Amino acid sequence: MIGRALTLALCAAALWGATGVAGAAKGAGSSAGSVVRAQGLATLTAGQARPAAPRRTTPRRKRIRRYCRRAKRRHAREGGSESLREARKRKRLCGRRRARRRPTAAPAPRPFTAPAPTQPGTLPPRPVPPGRYVSVQAREFYYTLSRPLVATGEVTIELRNNGEDPHNLVVSPQGTHDRLVSFADHDPAEVSATNLTLQTGGYYLWCSLEGHEAAGMHATLTVR
Repeated sequence: MIGRALTLALCAAALWGATGVAGAAKGAGSSAGSVVRAQGLATLTAGQARPAAPRRTTPRRKRIRRYCRRAKRRHAREGGSESLREARKRKRLCGRRRARRRPTAAPAPRPFTAPAPTQPGTLPPRPVPPGRYVSVQAREFYYTLSRPLVATGEVTIELRNNGEDPHNLVVSPQGTHDRLVSFADHDPAEVSATNLTLQTGGYYLWCSLEGHEAAGMHATLTVR
C-alpha cells in the first residue's frame, strides 16, 4: 500500500511540473508576440506621423534674403531713387520669388470676327482711262506732272511756274531734243497752256534755259 501511494504521489508531482512548464512557455510566447506587434504598431505610427523634412536653406539663400530685406528698406527710405545697375540686381535676385507666387493669368480669348460676305457676280473695278490734260509745275530744279500718262490724240499741256526763277518747257520725242512744242520763258507765278497732237510712245520734257536741264529739270510723259 505504501509503495502504491508513493508511486501515485510521484506521478502527480511529475504531471503538475509538466503543466507548469507548458503554461510558462505559452505565456512567454504570448508576451513575445505582444512585444513584436507593439513594435510594429509603433513603427507604422511613427512612419505616418513623420513630419515633412524642412526645406534646406543654403548660405547663398540666406545672403539673398538678407540682401532683399536691406534693398527693400533702402528702396522705401530713398523714395525709389536708385541706380540702373542696382535696380537690375534687385529685380534679378528679389523678383523671382514674387513671380513664382503670382498666379499666371490665362490669356484673354480673341474675339471672333466673321469674314465679310462676298456678293456673287461682283465685277472688279474698271481701270480709269487716261486723260487728255496734264499740268507741268516747274520749280528749282525739277518738274512735277499732274499725271504721267495721257491718251493718244489731242492733249492739253499746261506750264505753271511755281518757282522763284524763270523757267520754260520743251516737248520732244523720247531720246531726242527735237522740239515738237516750246513754251516761252515763264516768270514766277506765270501760267500758260497749249494743245498738240501726240502719238503713242514716250515724250521728253525739259527746260532749255542754260544749266536747268543738267540740274534736273526734265521729266517723261507717256502717251497710250
